[in-house]
Amino acid sequence: STVNWKTHNAIRGTSSSLLAADAVPGWYKSTEVYKTCNATCAAADLVCSTDSSLLSSSGKIKVAMSELEETCSTVEDPQNGTKAGTFRMGDDGIICSPANAKTPLNCHLEAPADATRICFCKGEDDVYKLAPKGSNVCPDQYRAIESAKDCEDAAKAGMQGLPPPSKWEKNDPNNQGSPSSCFKDLETGKVRFNSISMRGFEELDSWQTADHRKICKKAFSGPEAEPSCKFTALEDQVFLGGVSYDKADGGSSAITFMPPGVFQMETKMPFGISEIKLISDKNATCKIKGKNYKLYGNLGVFSLRLKDRNLQ
Repeated sequence: STVNWKTHNAIRGTSSSLLAADAVPGWYKSTEVYKTCNATCAAADLVCSTDSSLLSSSGKIKVAMSELEETCSTVEDPQNGTKAGTFRMGDDGIICSPANAKTPLNCHLEAPADATRICFCKGEDDVYKLAPKGSNVCPDQYRAIESAKDCEDAAKAGMQGLPPPSKWEKNDPNNQGSPSSCFKDLETGKVRFNSISMRGFEELDSWQTADHRKICKKAFSGPEAEPSCKFTALEDQVFLGGVSYDKADGGSSAITFMPPGVFQMETKMPFGISEIKLISDKNATCKIKGKNYKLYGNLGVFSLRLKDRNLQ
C-alpha cells in the first residue's frame, strides 16, 4: 500500500498534541511548542536529518514546501545558521531560505522569531537511504536496487526513509550522467532507473551539477554468528551459487558444490580450495569470513573470483 507522506496535522498546525504512533518519515515544520527540528522530530518519534543538501536549492526547498502544503513566493540565496532551511511571511507572500549544502543543518537551532524551520525527520533504521552526493556506492549495510521493476515498485510504495515525494518516471538515461541503478532527482522528486553498468563508476563526475542521488535499500544482515566456511547473501531474495577450483588458474578440474540449476541463500564451502567463484542472479554483496565482496556483471549473471589469500 502507498505510504501517506503528508505531514502530521498536529505538527503542521498549532496543536501541541502528537500521535507518534501515526508518524512517518517525511517533511515536518517547527511550531511554537516544538521550536527546533530535534524537538519536532522527537515529538513524532523520529530523528532529525542534518543533510543540508536536501534543502540547498530553490527547486529542493519548493519540493519540501509543497509537501507541507505551502508555496514559496520568493527564494533567497542559500543560508547558514538559523535562517538555513526556513520560511517566513513577507509583504508579497512566503519567503523561503534554502540551506548551504557545505554546512550541515544544526538540528538544535531555533529559527528566527518570524520564521519556521523545515525539518526532514527520518526513522532510526529506515528501509531506504540515499548514497552521499557525488557517490555511486551505497553506505554500509545498504545495497542498490538492481531492476527497473523493483525501483518502480519502491517509488510507488513511497520509499520510506527518503525525503518525499518519490514520483516514478519511466525514462532510462543509460549513461554516467546519473548514478547507476535506482536514483532520485532531489530537484524534482522524480525516481528513475539507470541501466548503465556500475563497474568502474564509483564516483560521479564533477561536471554533474544536478543533485541525482543513488537510492539504497537496507540489506538483510543475516545471523550475527556466521560459520567461517560459507558465504551469505546480504539481502533477502538474493540467491547465490558457487564453483570452487582445485587449481589457481581455474583449470578443468573443478568441484560444483551447489545443486545443479539451483541458486540458494547460503552455501557451505568445501575446505582445501585455492580459488572460488561467487555467482548470483543479482548484483549482490556476499560475505566471506566477515569481509564483504561486491559482485559484478549484467543480464542476471553476476560473479566474482577470489584467490586463496581471501579465503584463509
